[in-house]
Amino acid sequence: MPTVHARAVRRAAEIFGERELAARLGVTPKQLVLWMQGLALPPNNVFLEVVDIVSEHALRELQQEDEKKPGP
Repeated sequence: MPTVHARAVRRAAEIFGERELAARLGVTPKQLVLWMQGLALPPNNVFLEVVDIVSEHALRELQQEDEKKPGP
């Protein structure tokens, strides 16, 4: 079963793309793949950055959905 770390890194990679995410996090694409596969854990500071990326993206999606709803 994938860890929360692996799921979060995979989701961030879906948002940015693997190469872009690796560059943003300052890691190699190979290291990113290890984290995405759950074969290694990212350092805490990197994981927190990944969580920020995923959270900010989810918030933007919710705001966009809210803007599409018809007003009163």
